[in-house]
Amino acid sequence: MSTERNPSPPPEDEGDDNVVGEDHIGSTAYSKRFVLQALLNLVKEAQVDDGIEDSGPAELEETVDADLCQLWDMTADKEVSRFVADAESLPDIFLSVIRATNKPRLTELLAGILANLMCDEECLQKLTPLPQIRECAFLLFNCRDLPTLVETSRLLSLTSRSSFWTAEWEASFDDFGAYDDVIFVLSSSTSSELLLQAAKLIFNLTQVKESRMSEKAVDNLSDFVGCVCDALTQCFNDQSFQAAAYLLMSLSVLSDHKRCTFPESDSSIDRLFKCIESAIDGVLNVEALEWT
Repeated sequence: MSTERNPSPPPEDEGDDNVVGEDHIGSTAYSKRFVLQALLNLVKEAQVDDGIEDSGPAELEETVDADLCQLWDMTADKEVSRFVADAESLPDIFLSVIRATNKPRLTELLAGILANLMCDEECLQKLTPLPQIRECAFLLFNCRDLPTLVETSRLLSLTSRSSFWTAEWEASFDDFGAYDDVIFVLSSSTSSELLLQAAKLIFNLTQVKESRMSEKAVDNLSDFVGCVCDALTQCFNDQSFQAAAYLLMSLSVLSDHKRCTFPESDSSIDRLFKCIESAIDGVLNVEALEWT
């Protein structure tokens, strides 16, 4: 999120202190009515988008953008995130909007809100069993908008490292072709932030028993390692160097647990070692420049 996003709590209504207090979310100064109104506006947004023929990316109305941006920031608070997660209509609202919208900014905001919710154990436990949330996550991961992919990778990374990543999530990963989305990110992204979140996701999934991610990687090992090499060539700062570490640990897990081996004629390993050396040199050169 942008460092400019640091909203003050919504203004309190004048009048009886008890009324104002009842509108507060828990011990925070945030307004329940503001959250519910933002969700209501999302319903209207879905209705508008659903009636528009696909004509390419569109801009999000400024007021809707501002409200959802504020809600995104508010959900960094545990009490707010739990209040939002408790809204019974939330999964259906988010899914209907994601299915209908052609506004990249809107998908980024929704992915960011969902990722914030998944930071809390109680929200994870409540939301992960819902098929609508799984569909939201994988539909968002299938997009090609960079900010949306960053937040969706964060969402999936948080979910996959938890005990709530179930067989249903594994099935959805397969049904929505998410392995291809992982490969797309590795082979084409130049964003160190996206590579880091995707690398965390890959590492988490290599820890999962009977992971479809691991099975597909092993079945297409040379291609997978090639995509890892593509990602390693983008390692030029501390963040992307962390991504490289996660990716290399993932390959180590695949090698140890899946007993995957390379044919003698396979050049992927040679390329991998060269990419590791380049990545290390790149980080060292950046650090050297910072000291000059």
